[in-house]
Amino acid sequence: MIKNFVDCTLELKIFGESLMEKSYKNFINISSSALVRIKELTKNNENKFFRIYIKGGGCRGIQYDFLLEKNIKKDDTKIKTNGIELIIDFITLQYLSGSYLDYISSIRESRFIIKNPNIKKTCNCGSSFSLY
Repeated sequence: MIKNFVDCTLELKIFGESLMEKSYKNFINISSSALVRIKELTKNNENKFFRIYIKGGGCRGIQYDFLLEKNIKKDDTKIKTNGIELIIDFITLQYLSGSYLDYISSIRESRFIIKNPNIKKTCNCGSSFSLY
């Protein structure tokens, strides 16, 4: 499995105003299967941005979700790498550093997953997590 390590500079914005920038090495790792799938989903699609976000829910209280978006919100961070554009809101950024984005496809399921080394507890199915 090939990993694509993404270095990026993240900009902290509040109400669209830039407060600070910080560079990260290997902020998020993206598998080749995830890259290919994101490219397939966004090719010839007006929703060209792949959003990674967290939402409340599941047994442990927090879960990742994914969405194709047409526009970037003014407080989003955009990460452009290997022909794809990820957008991530400020709150989600705090839960992604050092994570690994993968795409799995089998007879049973096809889905994006995030493997995060900072997660302390997950539910039995692995879809929700807790950092405490």
